[in-house]
Amino acid sequence: MPPGEPVADTSRGLEIVADAGATRPLAVDLDGSLVCTDLLVEGFVASLFRRPFATVMALFSLRHGRAAFKERVAELDALAVESVPWHEPFLAFLKAERLKGRPLHLVTASHQAVAERVAKTLGIFESVEGSRDGVNLKGERKLAFLKDRFPEGFAYAGDSRADLPVWQGADSIILAGADAGTRAAAQRLGRPIEEEFPQERGGLWTWIRAARLHQWSKNVLIFLPLFLAHAYDDPDAILATLFGFVIFGVIASATYLVNDMADLAADRQHPSKRYRPLASGRIRLLDAGLVAGLGIFAGLVSAALLDGAFFVFVLLYLALTLLYSFRFKRVAMLDVFVIACLFTLRLMAGIALIGVEPSAWLLSFSLFLFLSLALAKRHGEIVRFGAEGNRRLSGRGYVAGDSALTLTFGAASGTAAVLVMLIYLVNEAFVHAAYAQPVWLWAIPPVLLLWILRIWLVSNHGDLDDDPVLYALRDPASLFLAGLVTLAFGAALL
Repeated sequence: MPPGEPVADTSRGLEIVADAGATRPLAVDLDGSLVCTDLLVEGFVASLFRRPFATVMALFSLRHGRAAFKERVAELDALAVESVPWHEPFLAFLKAERLKGRPLHLVTASHQAVAERVAKTLGIFESVEGSRDGVNLKGERKLAFLKDRFPEGFAYAGDSRADLPVWQGADSIILAGADAGTRAAAQRLGRPIEEEFPQERGGLWTWIRAARLHQWSKNVLIFLPLFLAHAYDDPDAILATLFGFVIFGVIASATYLVNDMADLAADRQHPSKRYRPLASGRIRLLDAGLVAGLGIFAGLVSAALLDGAFFVFVLLYLALTLLYSFRFKRVAMLDVFVIACLFTLRLMAGIALIGVEPSAWLLSFSLFLFLSLALAKRHGEIVRFGAEGNRRLSGRGYVAGDSALTLTFGAASGTAAVLVMLIYLVNEAFVHAAYAQPVWLWAIPPVLLLWILRIWLVSNHGDLDDDPVLYALRDPASLFLAGLVTLAFGAALL
């Protein structure tokens, strides 16, 4: 039964019938128990990406206590309560208890306004009490409130060590989302435990998924200048490029965590992205923020030690990525242009590491090609969401009618990339003696054009459900075409 569905199915004649053994009031905690996240952190993060200055200023309210800070974050009103990850087994239990006639009460340290929005969404609670008027309803304060509100006794469902005083004063305990340590501490209280609802938390594999290690494949672009400059026999250049690849990977993984934090509401409305570690609540936002910060710091320090020019490009990449997460991703067309620039910055970083002059041909080709691929991804999303009856692409600046625009500019950009390559071959590759058999290079533009046509066909069918670069790594036809390009390049060198 999804959140918000009525607790009684009148179409089947189902009515709420009181169960004499289940009439003891049940007070329910919110953060970490009813939802798989902390709504204060969620609200702060959501506000940070929408109104960064006002959100940072909200931190100063901590001088007046945690309750004042919660009130300030609630006033920013950026939290999408309807899309938060519910603790589904526990929520199903609550709805079943409600059908039996058990009184349910939401009693939480979250701000009153947030708690009321949650209660309104679910429609199963008889009363709602949260932090307000400078009082943080947590621990001993929560216990005092519950004893006053239910002098004849109550049961309490919670998840953290802060709930131990409340459990101590409760008639019975429900463990909803508690870790092993909290569970053991609750058992030592000597109170009966009614039910246990463990919550899945992410392990190593979940963190690997969140870090998107498979996206490191995009950083292979750093090696391209090494081959085009024919420096693949220089051990120092190879070693520097390898270090640069790892540094870019660490920075990219950190920024993916930041991007997922910015995309929480949109991801939770997406048919597949809602299972991502942050969107599903398997990784806590505070943990993700800490890991992202450490990754960015380590990456920048390593880049500065490796090479000054490389550090500048890494810094530009980081700044542009963060701007994308905070703002640019929600601006139609600017988002795809920024993505193309981010790919091109990888090439420029590779050029800096081997110390050669940047090629205007290579950079122009990169900008047009990756603009086309970014538009292909966005076009596929627009087509797919439009087919599902959605008018607007969630979290983006596109509407269903923009598919003609993305198709036009995307196809034109892909064609321009092939044209730039042809001009480069005529005016530079065949003029200089860098290639022993340059005639083989003529095979590359038509193969590239064929691949671009394939990507756009798949996108226009609405079947491009991933980044085109990652799609190509799993697509046999794309791998075959990549093999042809590799053979042609190798033959030109021999």
